[in-house]
Amino acid sequence: MTDSLSTPLVGPVRRRAVRLLLGSALCALALAVMCGLASAVSGGASSGKISAHLTKTSFTSSQAGSVKLICKFSSKSGSFSYLLASQKGSKWQTVKSVSKKNYSKGSYTMTVKAVFAGKSVRVGSYWIKLSVYGGSKLLSFKVVKTTSGNTGGDTGGSDNPGGDPTPTAPAGEAPMNTVLPTLTISGNLPNYVLCAGLVQVQVSCTISVSTGAWSNSPTSYSYQWLSCTYGGPNANDCTEISGATSSDYQLGPEVAGLYVRARVAAANVFGSASVVSNPTQKTVLPLAPENVAKPFISGAPKIGATLTANHGTWNNSPTAWDEKWERCDLWGESCTPILGADNYQVNAPTYVVGDWCLNSYVRVTVTASNAAGEVSESSDLVGPITS
Repeated sequence: MTDSLSTPLVGPVRRRAVRLLLGSALCALALAVMCGLASAVSGGASSGKISAHLTKTSFTSSQAGSVKLICKFSSKSGSFSYLLASQKGSKWQTVKSVSKKNYSKGSYTMTVKAVFAGKSVRVGSYWIKLSVYGGSKLLSFKVVKTTSGNTGGDTGGSDNPGGDPTPTAPAGEAPMNTVLPTLTISGNLPNYVLCAGLVQVQVSCTISVSTGAWSNSPTSYSYQWLSCTYGGPNANDCTEISGATSSDYQLGPEVAGLYVRARVAAANVFGSASVVSNPTQKTVLPLAPENVAKPFISGAPKIGATLTANHGTWNNSPTAWDEKWERCDLWGESCTPILGADNYQVNAPTYVVGDWCLNSYVRVTVTASNAAGEVSESSDLVGPITS
């Protein structure tokens, strides 16, 4: 009797049990995936610590090649950087700033001379800040004239050798300009910019800017060239020239008729500042005219007819024109100016053919000019002139 009553309950009980087991398995799987992801993220960009010490904290400049800076990383770091600063009176100034990539867990050793690489190891007080992803360490040391007294000795791994109190990073100052940057123009007189030569001779013009002079030891400079409507003392009327961000700039038609100046920014670990150079003293000249289709003459080639000079096609926006008429032989090798009633060469866009041109040929020479210079081009011959 008991068995017959309990039999219908077996199916539901089993189903509940199966659901509980599946739910537990899914939770365990989700937890494992989350832990795996966390481990992967941690492995790619660890926020481990850095420990460091110097084998000596007081030494001469000649000993800098034997004194070692020993760093230990508790985990892999995507970057490692250090900032070296020296004391100047009551202020601290940046000596060197270096950033390196991809450091593995373990230790890294370099000499103090290598820390100063490219810089002189001078007598004075220094601090160095070592940084990795998620941690940093600040150390101090002195470069002395002699090794008398305590030289720091072998630290045996201490983060702060020599018993000195742990240094604190001093408050430094951003660069400050003391002398404005200056402009230099290659191949031309200073402060007079010529971007195209006369008579179809193209001249390449490069303008350069110096950094000027700065206090507080800048560690880097950046540049931005500006085009300005006016050549006044401020840069309120200036706009940035797209892509012109090096110390040199190749002048071109985009700045024709404008003044040019440069903004120079200096930076160190404490900040940055920028100043603007004085502008060029004269506007940038455009390119000289360039003929792409010859001038030509329209009108009947006969005595008494009016011939008209057509300028042809020119690049670089000529602003003035000049037309001179000539009488030539059949081959155009022997040409003489056509004189008017005043015995001066006919210099006009039109010419009424005179008797003395009979049986000769006529041509016109057109001169196009702008602020950069002038260029001349002659038409083909028309004729012979008939009566």
